[in-house]
Amino acid sequence: YDSSENEDSDDEGRKRRQHHRGGAPPENGADDGAGNRYLNPLHKSKLTHLLARLPTSTGRLLKSDVAAVTTFAINHAGSGADEVVNMLVSNIEKPFAWSSANPDRKKDSEEAEEDEEEKKEKEDPSSSKLIALYLISDILSSSATSGVRNAWRYRQYFET
Repeated sequence: YDSSENEDSDDEGRKRRQHHRGGAPPENGADDGAGNRYLNPLHKSKLTHLLARLPTSTGRLLKSDVAAVTTFAINHAGSGADEVVNMLVSNIEKPFAWSSANPDRKKDSEEAEEDEEEKKEKEDPSSSKLIALYLISDILSSSATSGVRNAWRYRQYFET
C-alpha cells in the first residue's frame, strides 16, 4: 500500500517542505528535478524480486515477465536509472534466478540431496543470461519510444 497515492494533491507542498528541511527522497520514484539518482530500498527490492522470479529457460519466458521489468525500468528512468542498469548487468553475469534471491530456487536446492558436482552439471545459466540480454534489449528499444522524461539515459548508462 502506497500511502502517497492519497496525498497527490499535497505533493507540491510536501516537495517544498522536504527541500527546505531536507527530508527523504520522494517515495513514488519520480524525479523531482533535484537529480535524485538512487532507488529507495522498497523499489530496489521490487526490482530484485522481478529479476529473481524470471524463468531459467527461454521456453517458459512470458511477455508479461519482460514487460514488468521494462515498465519498472522506464518508470524509474528519472531516479535510479544507474542502479537499474547495474542490477541488470549483474543479472547477466550471475542471474538472480539462480541465486538465493529466488525463494523457489532455494526450496528446490534444499529438497535435492545431490553432490555439488552433479548440481553444477545440471545447472546451465546460459538461458538465464540470454533472458537478461532480452530484458536489456527491450529496455533500450522502449526507452527510445516511451516518451518518458529521461528514458533516453538508459542508452548512455548501458554504453558505459
